[in-house]
Amino acid sequence: MCSPTSVQPPLQGFQWGSREGPLADEPIRNVKFKIVDATIAAEPLNRGGGQIIPTTRRVCYSAFLMATPRLMEPVYYVEIQTPAGERRRRAHLLYTALAAIQQEFMSSASAV
Repeated sequence: MCSPTSVQPPLQGFQWGSREGPLADEPIRNVKFKIVDATIAAEPLNRGGGQIIPTTRRVCYSAFLMATPRLMEPVYYVEIQTPAGERRRRAHLLYTALAAIQQEFMSSASAV
């Protein structure tokens, strides 16, 4: 049976590794790590938190990178209606937010 002192450092290593993932220091989400085998050293000097926590973090990173991860960026499609005189200002605002204008068209005048 594992004692709480032997379980805590690997748990902290996995928490650190998943909080600051290897891709752009973003948190790792929707990933399952399966520990198949683990052997902890008998000497107290080699099983301290200073040895186990960084090692567990590196193992977490290596396993994650072996799975060929990728960054996903959300894409939103919106329809914006604005007066003709404000078109240039709205376009500038969208471009500063790294948006792309797919289509522009003029509609007939309507009371808003």
